[in-house]
Amino acid sequence: MTSVNAPTTFEHQEQIYTFESSQYLLRGLYPDELQTWSNFCATFFGHQENTAPECYREYIHDANFTTLNPSSLIRVAICLNSQEIVAWCRIFLRRISIPSVVIQRNDSHNKYTTTTVIDAGGIGQVCTAKRHRRRGISQALLLTAMDIMRERHLAISFVHASSPAGVSFYQSLGYTRTTSSKWSTVSLDYSKLVVQWETNTNNNHSTTGPTNNNEKYSVRPAIFPQDTAQLQQLHHIYSEQRLAGCIVRTEEYWNTYLSVELAGSLFVLAEMEHDDNIVAWLSIRPRKGNHSHSHSNRYQLSEFGMDIRNSNATVAPAVFFSQLLAHALQAYHRIPLRHQEQEIHNIDDSNNNKMIDSPTAFSTTVPQTGAIVVVAKCPIRGKSKTRLIPMLGEEGSVALAESMLSDVVCTLEGCPALTHVQKILLYAPGNQEGLTIMQGIFQKLKLPLKDTSQLEETTCAGKQGGGWSLLPMLQGDLIASDLGSKLEDALRQARQCMSTTSNGGGCGGGVVFLGMDAPELSLDDIVTGLLDATTTTSISASAMLCPASDGGYGMLCVPPAADPSRTFQNMYWSHSLTAVSQMKALTDQNIMVKIGKIMHDIDEPADVEALRRRLQHKDTEEDERHGVRKNLRFHYASRESKSYISSRHPSCQFTRKAMEHLCPPKISLSLPQFVAQDLRAHATNTDDKDAMGIIDWKSEQIELDKGWMYLDLKNEGRHLDLDAFNGSDPQMPPHFIWPSDSF
Repeated sequence: MTSVNAPTTFEHQEQIYTFESSQYLLRGLYPDELQTWSNFCATFFGHQENTAPECYREYIHDANFTTLNPSSLIRVAICLNSQEIVAWCRIFLRRISIPSVVIQRNDSHNKYTTTTVIDAGGIGQVCTAKRHRRRGISQALLLTAMDIMRERHLAISFVHASSPAGVSFYQSLGYTRTTSSKWSTVSLDYSKLVVQWETNTNNNHSTTGPTNNNEKYSVRPAIFPQDTAQLQQLHHIYSEQRLAGCIVRTEEYWNTYLSVELAGSLFVLAEMEHDDNIVAWLSIRPRKGNHSHSHSNRYQLSEFGMDIRNSNATVAPAVFFSQLLAHALQAYHRIPLRHQEQEIHNIDDSNNNKMIDSPTAFSTTVPQTGAIVVVAKCPIRGKSKTRLIPMLGEEGSVALAESMLSDVVCTLEGCPALTHVQKILLYAPGNQEGLTIMQGIFQKLKLPLKDTSQLEETTCAGKQGGGWSLLPMLQGDLIASDLGSKLEDALRQARQCMSTTSNGGGCGGGVVFLGMDAPELSLDDIVTGLLDATTTTSISASAMLCPASDGGYGMLCVPPAADPSRTFQNMYWSHSLTAVSQMKALTDQNIMVKIGKIMHDIDEPADVEALRRRLQHKDTEEDERHGVRKNLRFHYASRESKSYISSRHPSCQFTRKAMEHLCPPKISLSLPQFVAQDLRAHATNTDDKDAMGIIDWKSEQIELDKGWMYLDLKNEGRHLDLDAFNGSDPQMPPHFIWPSDSF
């Protein structure tokens, strides 16, 4: 490695590094190369669309950006053949705290803590382009970086190695492992994550805490620079004076870096009656691998601290922690949390009447005729959704079934494009018990029903006035083996309802069949299907089918040209070919079938888990829908296909409430063990112990972060042996580098 026009400092020196026939220029990044470097960062580190890569943001938001941390501290290797940046590493200039416990007069109970602050250099973002690896480029960059840190009179350097190979590599350069940081990963009890104190986003301090406490608190997002001084002081007391290796945060560090990186996720809890005095703060972040299709929500505590000086606070520290955690989870728009006085599953809620998320833009042409038949099995304990009983229990299965039915009928009732369409509920068992149950559900929902005086004639109930018609299922119960005859009878009766109530006495509208267990209705497909079915010529009329993910279908719009005796004939019910056999029955009548969005009915425990994830993450599953549509086209390639895909889902509010109660999301939280120790140590009263109940300590799994390493740059014999440093003092838990600082 040779120098090129070597100046007086290593930092501004340019060197040529040669590996076999390739040559690389090693130097500091020029200010006008920041955008090029940012683009290079994006090829290595994933980042959100339309945002700068994390390494670039961390640099421009660094408090030392303009003075102490110039671009020359980003060390790059440039391939002389291609003139491209192929490797880099970055030096972070930081100050870290090293607390010391001083014992007076050999009395272990008479001691105090002093803190030494030293200048340190962090090494991070070490990477090399794949085709240039195993050439010693990173080692050459790091050796230069070590010279620069010594030249700047830094006391130690620290680095985090994420793999055993990385540990060996840094050990070869003289780095030594510190004590492993200990983390606890625990499960959270969703039912106990109750928002007691409203988030005060306007900072008007209008919210209050529990009435059994004298003090009043508000939870709100941190406001910078208004909260900087308080947070800086509390961080100094809670972390810098207690944790070896903790980064000392300056005012600029809070205002320029943390205020941006933690925007919207850092919450503070303040005393409203004491000049908005902050007593605790918290921030979480999703852990790596926390994808939308995961069965759990995995989070990591990235920020937490509290005022440990006031041991006489009337509200326990664990209450602070639980409230801040509840608001932080809610802020991610993933975990819908209930409030202190709110029932989890109360379907008889007047505020929920017709609360429908209907699409805002339909075609100006809306169906003027037609009927919708919702096929529903009465929610009866032990008979409803029996395949879900092992998972939810009998009562839970009934509650979920009723909730899904409620969402289906409310969504249809609230859709403005379906105002002129007859709405019929085909219920089973078709007896007095079934009628009573369905009437009770509609009464709770405050939805109108037509007169039921003609039910004994097994015709469409009530033919005068508005509202839903209750139609008892033929032959009593809903059994797949003879479902075809029941749907045939329902189709005839629905057409009779339309012919009786239409002004012209005709029957030119389509009939839509829907299941009760697919609350994520595609209203666009329903409206389009009815419009396509309403035509003056039977030749051009078409059917619409929304296939289900299990091979069945969730919606079918039958045009007037379809013969009831043939439409549901020779069907494979409860089969992977149900949708295909239905399309064949229609195309055999020369009726074109159009395909809508994929729907999901809820029959198996896996369906419940998938529904919970869809409602939670609002996952439209476009890839899955496109794949299924492609397979279905193959079965009827001779027919034209057309899809009407809508990403707007109804709110499914009743189903959401039931799911929150019956299938709470599995939430795990990783937190440093010293935080867990603090919360346990302060559990002195009932409120605190109850708040600690949000954590299932039996599920605790200990993780050791063995990656932190340090190098004594001055050869002063400085050792960061934290086990020896902390000794037998339980109040000084071993910890090196608070991970959220990211240097």
